Amino acid sequence: MVVQEFLDRMSKMEVLTYVGLDDWFDRLNFLITVWLLLLMSTVTTVKTYFLQPIICYIPNIVGSHEGQAAYITNYCYTEGTYNVPLAEFKVDNENPRWMEAYKDKKIYYYQWLPFVLGLQGVLCYAPRIVWYLFINNRSGTDLTQLVRQTVELQKAEGDRREKLMKHLCRQIELWIRGNMPIHKNGKCKTVRDFVLNWAPGLLWSKRLGTWLIIVYLLVKLFYICNAAGQLVLMTRLLQLTELPENKNSSLLRITSTFGADLLRDLLQGRDWQNTGVFPRSGCCAIETRQASSSQFIFAQCALPVNMIHEKLYIFLWFWFVFLLLMNVLSVPLWLFRFCSAYGRSSTVIKHLRLSGAVSKEKSGSIDAGLEFCREFLRFDGVFLVHMLVLNAGEVVVTDMCTELFSIYNASYREQLDEVVSEAGSAGRRHRHRNENGRLPPNLPSDPQLMPLVAKCNSSSSLNRRNGQRRGLQTLSEDVAEAQTPSSPGADLRLPTAPPAECSV
Repeated sequence: MVVQEFLDRMSKMEVLTYVGLDDWFDRLNFLITVWLLLLMSTVTTVKTYFLQPIICYIPNIVGSHEGQAAYITNYCYTEGTYNVPLAEFKVDNENPRWMEAYKDKKIYYYQWLPFVLGLQGVLCYAPRIVWYLFINNRSGTDLTQLVRQTVELQKAEGDRREKLMKHLCRQIELWIRGNMPIHKNGKCKTVRDFVLNWAPGLLWSKRLGTWLIIVYLLVKLFYICNAAGQLVLMTRLLQLTELPENKNSSLLRITSTFGADLLRDLLQGRDWQNTGVFPRSGCCAIETRQASSSQFIFAQCALPVNMIHEKLYIFLWFWFVFLLLMNVLSVPLWLFRFCSAYGRSSTVIKHLRLSGAVSKEKSGSIDAGLEFCREFLRFDGVFLVHMLVLNAGEVVVTDMCTELFSIYNASYREQLDEVVSEAGSAGRRHRHRNENGRLPPNLPSDPQLMPLVAKCNSSSSLNRRNGQRRGLQTLSEDVAEAQTPSSPGADLRLPTAPPAECSV
């Protein structure tokens, strides 16, 4: 599925219009970088296999036909050339081991660069494959399609926009509720809440709402390793550690400076004859067979393809250094959004305040918004909101956050009314045991409902005391009225205080 999507995107060229569950830093890695590498691979492939990447000739001509020149060129291209100055390259047919002196000078990377550039593009795309395999198989819903539909919501109008908005919010609600924890009480919940507040990265669970964001952070680390590995790969491929000036240098130093050093040498006029990098010409030894023995013939080759490779790899070095820095900077940003309570709630609260759903003037509305982020959206839900903002924009996400907040309030109030009704009926059953206003033993002990139940008990006690006072004050009047001559034989009924009712 991911491979087919990649091929479809290649055909459609969705470089600037791409929408997915990724941020801007991710697109630099798997989209912009991949297209750059594919473009460079195409250029080098055309130069290598359709044009002339190398041209060779033998100074001491043996024959003069055209087929021999083509053979020499192809032989030197496939077998590789030696990065040795022409005056220093000596062919000694009397010494069978003469080529060992030039063993470290042989270069052949220009033959493989089209394939290496393609491999680099695959490596840059690999972390995204891992990311989408996880979210497609374990997230619980198609979050990528949800993001794309949210982008379509920007263009919708009228009833279609309203219906699509409710549909998307309903999908998000079902996804969040489907990942809710099964066991909500007990000692494990206390420990779990403590860890989630202080070290959420230690708990990796879909039920706790941390699975998606932790996988995403791991993918971020893959991107960092890929960018650093690309620099090391280029250093090893170009054999920079074999150069005389780098014999005493570490791999880290060579990797971190070779692009800048190459550009400085190019600007200062120090060409390949001094630096030894991307030589424009090389030497080749061609073995020829005669009647009684074989011998090597010296050939001189020009490598115009290295002029292209030099410019490409200078650009690639600076690009991967920039990519590495961007990836490193993106990790603290997401850690702040993930580990900090302010970072998790600030974006959602901002959108709720823009719509007027919460404000400082409304008593308790800010706390309700924070509770909405903590109890309903949780880590993965807030992560999805961030992705929607990055892909769909602020206006649509504001409307969606407001709709989700309304859904949450309606569901929460409905459960609250049921609990309060249960608390009131239980309080009437156990009124004779709770004259001091304490909670009955079978009432729920949810900290969020304690103020409401306390208010209910307080109201019940106040109504009960008022009823008793009213009964004592009118007792004598009621008795006298019951015994008047106009109602002989009337039954004496003492008034009782009306039962205390609690309404919230």
